[in-house]
Amino acid sequence: MKKLLSAALVLTMGVTCAGSLAACGGESESNDAEVAKKAIASINSLYEGKKTIDNDYTVLGQTKVDGELYNVNWSVSSATFNNLNDYVKVSAEMNDKKEYTVSVTKAETAIEYKLKASVTVGKETATAEYERAVTAKSKESQGTLEDPYSASYAKELASKLEIAEKYAETDEIPLVYVKGYVVDCGRDSGTRVGFVYIADTYAEDKDKNSEDAIMILSINYGEILKSYSDLGKGDLITVSGFLMNYLKAGATGDPQPEVTYKGSTGIQCHALEKAEDKRTDDQKIADALEAVNANMTINRVGETALPLSDEEAVTFAWALKSGDAATVADDKVNVAALPTEDKTVVVTVTATCGSATSTKDVTITIKAAATVVPGASGSLAFNDTSKRTVATTEEQVWVDNGVTFTNSKGSSTSNVNTQYTDPVRCYKNSSIKVEFAGITKIVFHSAEAFGTEAKNDYPKNLEEAIKAANISGATVTVSGNDVIVEFATAVTSIEFVASINQIRLMSIDVNPAN
Repeated sequence: MKKLLSAALVLTMGVTCAGSLAACGGESESNDAEVAKKAIASINSLYEGKKTIDNDYTVLGQTKVDGELYNVNWSVSSATFNNLNDYVKVSAEMNDKKEYTVSVTKAETAIEYKLKASVTVGKETATAEYERAVTAKSKESQGTLEDPYSASYAKELASKLEIAEKYAETDEIPLVYVKGYVVDCGRDSGTRVGFVYIADTYAEDKDKNSEDAIMILSINYGEILKSYSDLGKGDLITVSGFLMNYLKAGATGDPQPEVTYKGSTGIQCHALEKAEDKRTDDQKIADALEAVNANMTINRVGETALPLSDEEAVTFAWALKSGDAATVADDKVNVAALPTEDKTVVVTVTATCGSATSTKDVTITIKAAATVVPGASGSLAFNDTSKRTVATTEEQVWVDNGVTFTNSKGSSTSNVNTQYTDPVRCYKNSSIKVEFAGITKIVFHSAEAFGTEAKNDYPKNLEEAIKAANISGATVTVSGNDVIVEFATAVTSIEFVASINQIRLMSIDVNPAN
């Protein structure tokens, strides 16, 4: 069913100014030109920008300037598509809401066209053009690597399947290939990216709700798509997987057409063509600096890595601007000794892209050395990012109630992911350090095990990782989802590597009362 765009804005419209120029006030020709320009300007905010619209839609037939209404005339044209009027045309008359209808029919190929508005006042006319597109009609393809399904055709086929919740290893369904442009990058899970949406064409305003978009449940990282940072909106990607019309057992509502896995056969990326980045060097720098927090906190001796640029084309260089509580070298802050009271240093990051540069100052608070109080306790819950003082692809640091938690990338093949909280995720082979002024007992509250796969038994992964570290004087026990470490004598830190599999933590209690 073809959908009409909202006509709510028509409520501001009235009846047209009837008659000639004289009837509308008899403006001079110079004033007529100014009024016509104002009329066009009044509708630009509604229609400017490149948009892909695959259904019938409406445009305003009138606009108001200085209390007077003027007719808006519309037309369409294309320099690249023949017989445009067979597929896109503007109605000859306005409807009762004072709108024109633009009717849209898909062709075998995509259509790019100009939607033109014009307003005539007296002898003067002002015009504006807006870029529009229509995606190609779904075509029958083989679903092979050489002839992959389009996103819309895969969605169409999946929607016709019987509703299912998951596929077993033995289910007799074919492996298919699907190709499309990324309109939603989904979420990183360490070894794969989930809930990616692709569509037949790309436009900035497209998202997972676009008519031609289909969800890719998860894509395993591999030789082509190596990590979450490799995926961007507008990228052209080809994946293999299994079509499903998904609906959770017992759930109500419409099923979700998607590309999914079958048994142990996951979704793979076979081709990835990066979208052209049309941002200027200055824009790339601005985006990179925007991601840098203006304030940091450090409460430990030694080196702390400063953030690296998340923009591939942008490099960071760090330097100490003021303060003597720390030094800066090789993009790291080094604290030789904790002060007796809190001190601050200011560091400057210089971002460079091509010939463009810009700077940003970051204030770092060096916390005073904690006094060891026998029996003192502390806690840290991973439920609020305000507790996270460092957040980079190399390291995340959380601080609260005297407890400092550091997760570093180490030898992991996955970057530190700061997207997740409650629980925080520590990927396989990343390093973990917990610091407190006098630890005799520490309780890690792990996320519960997920499913039946051993790698998702998060309490077990944590227990085995701590045991593998062979921490002197430490005894490790497990109670439900809690992993408890007790020390014969007080220590100021505990360090280990997530050597078994991913670890997920809800909170940490140090020296709890019971």
